[in-house]
Amino acid sequence: MGHLSGITDTERNLFANAVIAAANVTAVDPEATFLDDFDLVAAQEEYRYYMPDRLKASEAGDTSNILDGDNTFCIRIRDYNMVASNLSNTDSNANSLTMELYIEDNKNGKEMNINGESVKVSKISVSGKADILKKYSDGQTITVNQEGQFKLQGNDTFQFSLNDMESYLKGINTTYKKECRIFAKVDSTVTLYGVTANKETWTSVSLKPRQLFDLD
Repeated sequence: MGHLSGITDTERNLFANAVIAAANVTAVDPEATFLDDFDLVAAQEEYRYYMPDRLKASEAGDTSNILDGDNTFCIRIRDYNMVASNLSNTDSNANSLTMELYIEDNKNGKEMNINGESVKVSKISVSGKADILKKYSDGQTITVNQEGQFKLQGNDTFQFSLNDMESYLKGINTTYKKECRIFAKVDSTVTLYGVTANKETWTSVSLKPRQLFDLD
């Protein structure tokens, strides 16, 4: 057993370094998961089928295809670094948890490295697109800031809607893509025992068309 008195400065420094090392170990990537319902126990949503309703040419006229699907999405965020930060009694003002939303866009997107893959995406967490988050815990809303970020207060499940989603689902030749992904980027900055840790997580849900056939 260790002695109760007479601790030297060297021993104090060794103890402090051990605590800092332990804090660095506990700094982990935040977790982000798209869900198939706005519920705490909902299952993960990896892909969603949508139906471009192709009307008969004689009936359609100049009418564009109709997206018969839901443009509302749910995502669960878990950042255990925030819990560790509370245990370390650090200044919570130095911590932040943010989320940005993107969609695959080969026509007008910017190339980004996402989980080791080069993808052309456009940010949709902007005014007029997906600019409001609804919190599951209290029903309150969060509005996107000028940098295209949602400032999150902590772990929760969130819901957002994407306006004009159909425009992203069509390729360069205006036909529907075989796949179009929506991405969420979650950034966590937290100070644990005087050491600042920056962690980033990307997650996605894939949108795929389900063709309807005219049986007439």
